Amino acid sequence: MSQKRIGCYLCGDLNPSTKDHIPPRGFFPEPRPSNLITVPCCASCNNAFAKDDEAVRAWFSASLGATPAGDWILTNKVVPGTMIRSPAFRESLLNSIEDTKLSSEQEGLIDVAQFPVDPDRVERFVRRVVKGLLYFYYPDYDYRFDTFNPRYIPTTRDNLDKLETFRNLLQYDFRGDGVIQYRFGLSDTRRSGMWIILFYGAVLFLVTHEKP
Repeated sequence: MSQKRIGCYLCGDLNPSTKDHIPPRGFFPEPRPSNLITVPCCASCNNAFAKDDEAVRAWFSASLGATPAGDWILTNKVVPGTMIRSPAFRESLLNSIEDTKLSSEQEGLIDVAQFPVDPDRVERFVRRVVKGLLYFYYPDYDYRFDTFNPRYIPTTRDNLDKLETFRNLLQYDFRGDGVIQYRFGLSDTRRSGMWIILFYGAVLFLVTHEKP
């Protein structure tokens, strides 16, 4: 029988000294909403992923089609570089930007900037977000031994139509205006779950998890 989880949502430390925001509070434009999600987190886990958060925030907010919230983060937090604590990452990001052309259904070929994204870092970030949301919405669900499978989904019309199949089967919630939206649910056996998460209206992930 499941019991209510206690301790750090990542490592299980029974005396977590901090709280982690899900997603990180730095993803939200100011003034931030009052209903941000926080979960218990030990200082070691909380500090370990700060650079991941900064990198992923930069990549997501710079995505084509991002909401005004994403544009605000890009303009006020990423481009100036003042909120990126890693000078090495800031320099690598700026140096890796290249001009290219993208085919648009509405406008044909358009000029855009592109830069490489570290998929391992993104997947690590998305797994953390899902674990935090699991802790918050299902406090009696033990996900310590679950296998998490994040999958990036390009926001094409065909892909969105396919995901529409799950729309009525999953719960819906969001945080912030145009920051994060998600649908989620556990299976009837409570041995697996599904999450559809959209960041800044432009970066979409399907995450499944299941027990051994």
